[in-house]
Amino acid sequence: MIQDKVNVYPAYITVDVEREFRYFVETPDIEGCTQGKDLVESITMARDYIGFAGVDKLEKGDPLPLPDQIEYTKSDAQIKN
Repeated sequence: MIQDKVNVYPAYITVDVEREFRYFVETPDIEGCTQGKDLVESITMARDYIGFAGVDKLEKGDPLPLPDQIEYTKSDAQIKN
């Protein structure tokens, strides 16, 4: 059963100008990552990944993880979104 509540999960974006997909996005609470060619694409990809991962967990009957429960240290090269 799909729940009627909103969770906001942090995404950590690392920029590496030497790569084709310059923006690498980690979502520690969802145990996943994605990437994009620019900031907008990387945020869109992260939003989609979090959404699909959440729906998958709910369909399997697994609980959603609570946001910001994973201890994670942001580096100077990262943006927390």
